[in-house]
Amino acid sequence: MNLHTFMDHHFAHAAMRVRLDEELGNWHGLSWEDFVLLAELDAGDGSVDAAALATRLGLGRSALLLRLLPLEKIGLVAREANAERARCVALRAGGRRLVREARATAEAACALVGQGSLANSSQASTSAREHAKAPSS
Repeated sequence: MNLHTFMDHHFAHAAMRVRLDEELGNWHGLSWEDFVLLAELDAGDGSVDAAALATRLGLGRSALLLRLLPLEKIGLVAREANAERARCVALRAGGRRLVREARATAEAACALVGQGSLANSSQASTSAREHAKAPSS
């Protein structure tokens, strides 16, 4: 891949992140980064080794801690030690519920990008709102 193509991908990705931050923030009070962290915890059994989570998210341990503290403060995650005394991050019931509700909003925004509709902000917002209001399964 050449530099120009790589930069085009970067800018497209940045535009998508802005859209996801807006939609997730407006409807669920989450940033895209918070959603990714919560979704990663939800993908497993709800508890993940903190060092492994940091690596998976491309963060240092201190950066992960800075991301976890606000989520812990509002009751979405908990930090704990496992039997081997390793630090773990657990998804709490409220976090599981929120990330599952937010998933529909994120999927709707991503689907619009796949259809080439990201430029039409009102269509993206309307569709995401409809998905956010739909009952989660």
